[in-house]
Amino acid sequence: MKKTVLYILAIMCAVTPVLSACDDGSETEKEPQTQICEHELIYHDATVTCTKDGQREYWECEICGSYFADESATLPLTQAELAAGKLNHKNKIHHAAVAGTCTGSGTMEYWECPDCGLNFSDEACENSVSKLTTSKTAHRWENGACSACGISYNDYFFEFEPNSDRTGYIVDWKRGAELMGQTEIILPGTYENKPVTEVAAYALANKTGITDVVVSEGIQKLNAGSLAGADIVSVSLPSTLHSITGEAFAGVASSGASSAMRPLPENLTQITVAADNAHLVAQNGVIYGTTAGKRTSVEAVAPGLTGSLTLPDTVNAIADHAFYGSKLTSVTLPDSPLGALTVGACAFKGASVTALTLPESVISIGNEALSFLELETFQVPGKINLLSDALFRYSNIDTVILPEGVTTIGGNAFYSCEIDIIVIPKSVTKIGRDAFWAASIDYVYYGGSTSQQFEAIDGVKDTGNLDLKNAWRKYYSATDTNAGNIWHYVDGFPVAW
Repeated sequence: MKKTVLYILAIMCAVTPVLSACDDGSETEKEPQTQICEHELIYHDATVTCTKDGQREYWECEICGSYFADESATLPLTQAELAAGKLNHKNKIHHAAVAGTCTGSGTMEYWECPDCGLNFSDEACENSVSKLTTSKTAHRWENGACSACGISYNDYFFEFEPNSDRTGYIVDWKRGAELMGQTEIILPGTYENKPVTEVAAYALANKTGITDVVVSEGIQKLNAGSLAGADIVSVSLPSTLHSITGEAFAGVASSGASSAMRPLPENLTQITVAADNAHLVAQNGVIYGTTAGKRTSVEAVAPGLTGSLTLPDTVNAIADHAFYGSKLTSVTLPDSPLGALTVGACAFKGASVTALTLPESVISIGNEALSFLELETFQVPGKINLLSDALFRYSNIDTVILPEGVTTIGGNAFYSCEIDIIVIPKSVTKIGRDAFWAASIDYVYYGGSTSQQFEAIDGVKDTGNLDLKNAWRKYYSATDTNAGNIWHYVDGFPVAW
């Protein structure tokens, strides 16, 4: 930037004696005369920096060409004096570190250079830094309160709202609460002298850094996603808890087709239940419901369990979401001693099982129970007469066998499935809306003997089921007729003649 300043200054540019001739021919010296420069100054900004040589700031007269160190033109400079060496952050200012507390951030030790505007972490000003703040320190919890700032443990981490009958509270995670190194969280069983009876839906969903969760005595109910912290590895449950399902470990749904699958605490393998709980018992990461001291239902499975699992023969029910997203690759359910075993909605949804054995004692399978799976061969138990809605949605199965006796295939039952072979028994009379929408089917093995029988099924010609109707089709025949499009059973599996 340049600026011109006009000054009328009484500065003697040169003083020279002048001689004149007298009448008598002698020479006498006259009074000295002066010449004044009315400076017009132009400002020159400094070009020197902390890391580069340059020139200092100065003012230059456009009339006489003189240089000055000030805009009053009282401090003349030579041209050589205009040059300036790099500053090397010589005017740096030291700032001592300020420690953070549990209520506020601190600042690191640093050096500030006012010339270039940068901050440095070292006195030599070699390492510039943009962030000066340091983290808060962890609270020092003692007897339910921080000994440093006095805030209570419960009020810092949680917020509370009255439960439905206003006899107690529902506990939820407090927005903005920072863990600051805390890895164990204790969900309180009381607040303001009233019981905490529930944990809010998705209270810990996707909260990172929490590894261990203790659910205190008094809490009776865990809502969906209440224990879905991404890093949780162990959970301790109280004697007062009435029930739990695998949905307690399922996080918040995302958008799009994958919305059916929610994130889980994939490393959770350890679950304990208080010994005096009258409703639940935990064993090797599996939570069972009990009746008269016997394990009669599977309520929830730790999502991080791997390998194979064979359930005890006393089990007669698989609860909703029990194996949701489980990493187990093989699960075997025994024949129920009661002769009637039920599988709840979403029971195996998104699990890693490739081998799943359901015994003939299974009498019902809930909606979406077998969705989002990768199975080799799956044989629907013989007592099933209805395939529930969205039962196999988004699953890929090499061979799926529906037994004779199934009359209805529910809506979306095989939505967007990839199937090599599917056996449709001749007992099927109705196929629900979009049951085979966007399905990829190589072969349909139909239990009837003619195409007229197949195409007479209610719903088979609907737009949402054309992928089934248009697939390659074979018809059942107990004997080989050399027709080329017939099949039969060999050891219970469909085989083309």
